[in-house]
Amino acid sequence: MKMLNYNFIFYPTVMLLFIISAAFKPGEGLNKMPGNPEPAICWDEQRKLDWNDFKARRKPNGKIAAAISTCGFGFEAKEENHRLISLEVFVKFYPEKSWKNPAHQTEAVLAHEQLHFDITELMGRRFYQEILNMRQKGKLNQRNIKKVYERMEKEHGEMQALYDKQTNHSLNTKLQSWWDQYLASELIKTAPFSNYHKLPI
Repeated sequence: MKMLNYNFIFYPTVMLLFIISAAFKPGEGLNKMPGNPEPAICWDEQRKLDWNDFKARRKPNGKIAAAISTCGFGFEAKEENHRLISLEVFVKFYPEKSWKNPAHQTEAVLAHEQLHFDITELMGRRFYQEILNMRQKGKLNQRNIKKVYERMEKEHGEMQALYDKQTNHSLNTKLQSWWDQYLASELIKTAPFSNYHKLPI
């Protein structure tokens, strides 16, 4: 049996306090598939992030920040005799790699970080939607899955960067509100694709 464990790509997100500059960049790709002991929180509509979820003791980079979130989406595919037999999609937040500034634990900062996690969930759902389309067309295989994942990963990074740029890391309250409403609407639209945890093949 061949198992394709595709790495999560992490996107540390920075809430700048005084320095206005691009702060969103991909981190190292890390394998966070089942069996890896790294503590993680799966996205759940009823379970919002709180400040206790930010457990990193050291800030991952030198920027002035109120919080840094580490989250990503990925998949695990298993093949047997060149045939795909199972596929799982994951959307997770990693507390041990997410940092908070104790002096700036406000509701506005936390809500901004939650939306970064929500964007990752949206991309996980869109990825799953693409997988279902491939299955319907008889094109579901390792090569096509990887190709779609890489495209979606790029879109994910672009959306996260646009979110931080337009909201000025939450300082632009008008555009922060727009993104709040946009994500809420998109998550409703993609609700049929929220059951992505394991795809029957």
